[in-house]
Amino acid sequence: MPPKRSSETHAYGWIKRELKRRGFNTHNPNRDPHGEVYTQHECQGHDELKRGLGGEIPENMVRLGARSFWVIEAKAKPSELPKAFREAKGYGDKVNGNTQEIRVVLASGVAGSDEDGYRAKTAYLKSGKWEEVTLEGNPLRRLPKKEECTRIQSQDTAQIAKRELTTREIVDLSNRINRKLHGAKVTKEKRAPTVAVLLCALSKSPGLRLTDSADVFVSDINSRAEAIFLASEKKHLWSQIKLVAPSEDNKAYAGALDEVILELHRAEIVSASPDSDVLGSFFENFLRYGNTSKDLGIVLTPRHICRFVAEIMDVEDTDMVYDPALGTGGFLIAAFNHVRSKRTQADANRFAKNRIYGCDEYGPVASLAFANMYFRGDGKHNLRNASCFGGHLSASSSSARRARFRDGKEFKSREKRVSTKVMMNPPFAQNENDEYEYRFVDHALDQLQDKGLLFTVLPSSVMYAHEFAWWRTELLEDNQLVTVVLFPNDLFYPVAVESVGVFLRKGVPHSDNVVLWIRLDDDGFTKWKGFRIEKHGQDHRQVLNPIIEVARNWCLRGVHAADKPGLFEFRTIRGDELVPQSQMGTPPLVQTDFTAEVGRAIRDHIYSRWRIAAEVQHGD
Repeated sequence: MPPKRSSETHAYGWIKRELKRRGFNTHNPNRDPHGEVYTQHECQGHDELKRGLGGEIPENMVRLGARSFWVIEAKAKPSELPKAFREAKGYGDKVNGNTQEIRVVLASGVAGSDEDGYRAKTAYLKSGKWEEVTLEGNPLRRLPKKEECTRIQSQDTAQIAKRELTTREIVDLSNRINRKLHGAKVTKEKRAPTVAVLLCALSKSPGLRLTDSADVFVSDINSRAEAIFLASEKKHLWSQIKLVAPSEDNKAYAGALDEVILELHRAEIVSASPDSDVLGSFFENFLRYGNTSKDLGIVLTPRHICRFVAEIMDVEDTDMVYDPALGTGGFLIAAFNHVRSKRTQADANRFAKNRIYGCDEYGPVASLAFANMYFRGDGKHNLRNASCFGGHLSASSSSARRARFRDGKEFKSREKRVSTKVMMNPPFAQNENDEYEYRFVDHALDQLQDKGLLFTVLPSSVMYAHEFAWWRTELLEDNQLVTVVLFPNDLFYPVAVESVGVFLRKGVPHSDNVVLWIRLDDDGFTKWKGFRIEKHGQDHRQVLNPIIEVARNWCLRGVHAADKPGLFEFRTIRGDELVPQSQMGTPPLVQTDFTAEVGRAIRDHIYSRWRIAAEVQHGD
């Protein structure tokens, strides 16, 4: 075998770093029983590999199981990728032909350099033939992750389906990026907009990297992202989040941006599963981490709750959906995803372009919603960066294909209300100068057609406190209270607020109508490191789907199921406190639940004290 060129050795470090990032233990298995990566001559320490290779030495052999292996071969120039790929498969064939004790099932070629970047090509041995590995139907141009290698083997296929990122993975990624931006002195409130700009730039130029001066790099990122905003006539939103390098140490700033780009590439955020709203969840974590949402009184809605509401409302492509408190766009994207799940992509695109509308007066947050919807559909043209109270949404006829935002609160004689469904989570009032939450409900009801359906998140106090009793009385004179959901106490953790979800039907006086009261103590999530993540071994959809079915049948068809005391009950209103805890019976006390709650409370207290101490120490 010819000696390795010095330039090829540059790939060794890159391959091992990538394997480590992909979940492998890169220690030498000859020395570490948990190690999984043999590098060059280390293969000779494994008897069967030594016999199978017959003196040949590839770059790496990766242990995938007791008898299965993955071979990797590298070349120095990007143009030599086909050669590296061919030689890797050749090594695999040689091992498989020389020994029956082990099996090489994956083969990868890697080519490139630190200057040019690296590319990879991988094949899986299926029924004795090498098949190129693909991701969502496209050739995989990176080294596969450990869990992807496991799926390839267990499913016996070279075709990898995109796996939705878990909340835990998103939280971990958010924290890593926040640490990098904090190190470059990017303030908390600037971090989410910074990531939004990077994502937009990457959508235009996936290979964007720091190769020139810091100033040129930042300018390059801005120019690519700005083009997206200008193409949609959102120049005013672009001015809210444009990257501005610090006057001092801009090299560190540019370096941090480059590291964030690498993190985003590794996590494949831009190309994440299109129905998962990964960007919205990702932005949500950034906003919570930086306290921006808390400072503004914004309580950002978890994405699984947005999906929960869209499925109960069973949004159709004929609906006109409005969110007057847009945030990062979670409700509108959940509506879009629900339509796409049951209609063609063309139908979903038309719905996104013509049938979803939102307002948010805080520019940076509206900019995040724009970026989010840019990646998910074409609803970006229907976002208004202004207070919902200064305008209204109307059309020339009640059956119009599109609507328009118009200035002023009053509808003119020829203007028609076109909204059929409202989904919102208005900012919670923090002081006497803030708009009360009920004013958002009043505004949204005014936009709806008669018998239109409204959902809103509200602090529980709005639905039971004496000071709002007059409003609740007026509300029920003209509208029907259909369903009220008591959410888990920690739904908006770390923001401490007891909240309910309220479904209303416009223009139908409530009278003595029955209400569906739901106590949603378990939504399939739990607290972890300051965030809420899916419970281990539990699919939150399986937890929520039975409740969704009951609520959808009631809200849309008037069909009610048999009561499940403590979980949901159908009852007429008793008194003026319109919350499940006042209208439902007392749920049975389960000892295991009580013990678990006490344990969680103690852990939360300890973690909160530690987090406060850490923030004081680091000044963040």
